[in-house]
Amino acid sequence: MRNSIDELVLARFISAIEAEVAATGIKLEMRSDFDQLACLNPELGKLPVTPMFDPYRSIVGPSNGFWLQGTDIFGEVVHTQAIRFDRLEDVTLDQHMRSMRNFYAAPAAAPSAGEVLHVRTPVSQQITGRVCYHGELWFRGGRGGFRGQGLEKSLPKLAMALAYARWKP
Repeated sequence: MRNSIDELVLARFISAIEAEVAATGIKLEMRSDFDQLACLNPELGKLPVTPMFDPYRSIVGPSNGFWLQGTDIFGEVVHTQAIRFDRLEDVTLDQHMRSMRNFYAAPAAAPSAGEVLHVRTPVSQQITGRVCYHGELWFRGGRGGFRGQGLEKSLPKLAMALAYARWKP
């Protein structure tokens, strides 16, 4: 019984945020084609995607990730963000991040000489199991942009709620 109540609360939460976003004129689409995200970033004037979301460097796709694309009424991309899921049953988040496995898992990719990752969160030494990462958060700014309208608080919550519904991290 408790599980179905939790699922109902989660569904209502997701619906409320989707309605809030739709009211701004943004149409959201859930995607898993990370190669498209990698190509889109330069078109939007953004830096390249981080390695954990780059399908040419790491293993990320429909089974362990998704990204949200928001378009305005003209079909122009005005928002992106990504989620990645990993199972860390035998290592802590700290060990996993320091190993850079989630950054360079593709056979042709490898860290640059001297590249290291510093994990400064002590709790990462205790986190194991089903883990989701959130990143690539972007809103178009400037005239006609969507920054400063509260969506920077709502849309990450939506992404994490969708991740929770899918993977129960």
